[in-house]
Amino acid sequence: MYSTPATRPLFRLLAPLGFGAMVYLLVLLAFDTHSRVLSDFFNQELLVCIGISYGVLEANRLLAVSLTRRAGQFWLWSSLKLLLALLATALITSLALILYFRYQLNFTNPLSFLSELKVFNSIFGALALLYQGYFLGFVALHHQYQLRIAEEEARALELQQQIDLFRHALHPDFLFAGLEHVILRLRELQHQQADAGISLLARLYQYFLRRQEELIPLQEELEAVHKLHQLLLHSGRHLQLQLGELDEQLLLIPGSLLRLLEAIAHGQLSSAAAPLLVRIEQVSGSLHICFEPNFSLSQPGLLERSLQNLEQRYTGLTGERLRWTPGTPYQITLPTASLHPHESYHH
Repeated sequence: MYSTPATRPLFRLLAPLGFGAMVYLLVLLAFDTHSRVLSDFFNQELLVCIGISYGVLEANRLLAVSLTRRAGQFWLWSSLKLLLALLATALITSLALILYFRYQLNFTNPLSFLSELKVFNSIFGALALLYQGYFLGFVALHHQYQLRIAEEEARALELQQQIDLFRHALHPDFLFAGLEHVILRLRELQHQQADAGISLLARLYQYFLRRQEELIPLQEELEAVHKLHQLLLHSGRHLQLQLGELDEQLLLIPGSLLRLLEAIAHGQLSSAAAPLLVRIEQVSGSLHICFEPNFSLSQPGLLERSLQNLEQRYTGLTGERLRWTPGTPYQITLPTASLHPHESYHH
């Protein structure tokens, strides 16, 4: 229900007094009996007008509130509401006048006070139209306000999605880790390794930032994976990749395999004597990644967070879920799509 001044208890209690008095004055003017205003204003007829005002306003309030939620087809329901308001007002006004003239003035034939019925129905009909017009204007403004809110929410959501996409492409944690490695090599005066690290980091970010497609061939992702592997080795992450027979035309979300391998490398303990072996195989059109877990004490939840973020992207873009099974070995299933020979991938 919409909350308006016309629906509040104080207005519903006091407004019929003023409207009833106004209707009474208009009736006196209509029958050219305004001289009675000074001599006998507070009389029985004034009470009748106030009573009818209570009935008419309450009936119109119930009608307006009951049809407010039908604002989807505004003009159709507005016309229906005005028609029903006039019918209800005419019914209440006519019934009240018939009872008044029958039991107070002993007029049993409505034709004897037909002119009074016409005047009262005209005045209260105009009052009902004004009352309903207020509600219809409020509903129209409320509907426009809701449309603007929906547009702003859609824009905010689109902007947030763009920010999330840019953050995903920028991957600040990975950038800071790579820069730390370069700074460390510079402090150790290992300029050649620092230059190599900068070159690998630049190539990876060139891949991250230029990729706007939703899906890319596995072949392009594997080329970036080899650069990531070299960068991880330069930064002291001892990772061994074991690749099975892979269909390089399989499609996957850009950077998904990179994100997983980076999270695995930074979230696991490894050394030159005990490197972390990661096997990547193709199982029923999906990529199957497994390794023997040895979680780092400093970042035990890194891999889990990366998996949850990737799962949201896969669910939103492909409708398929990324699955993982913690244990020994730790197994991750990355969904892929097929690129048939007669198809081409364009954006």
